[in-house]
Amino acid sequence: MTDDSDAPDAHDDPVTRGGRLDADVRRAAAAAADGDLVVYPTETVYGLGGDALDPDAVGRVFELKGRDRGNPLSLGVASVDAALRYTRPTELAVDFARAFLPGPVTVVVERDDAVAAGCERVR
Repeated sequence: MTDDSDAPDAHDDPVTRGGRLDADVRRAAAAAADGDLVVYPTETVYGLGGDALDPDAVGRVFELKGRDRGNPLSLGVASVDAALRYTRPTELAVDFARAFLPGPVTVVVERDDAVAAGCERVR
């Protein structure tokens, strides 16, 4: 038998709230799907983002952040498996991600062609 005392309670998860998406997350997802940009919290910073598959939204993120297009943007996904649908990571990057995510770390990998970006990598 294992001790699950440190395991997070699904009801404490600010995104799923026990299996139901929080209304704010739904609104943000709908806004991004409409081409709008959203501000979202992460474990370490607030992010500015939009639909990573929408070149116009990605361009606006670069513009508003004043970011050089050679500096990769973050790609926020629900899981490592979801990230694999949009990136071309090395085996080492996948192993690292499975070991340390979710958590306050950054994994820089090559993006899939479907992901609009200013460079070949996303983080």
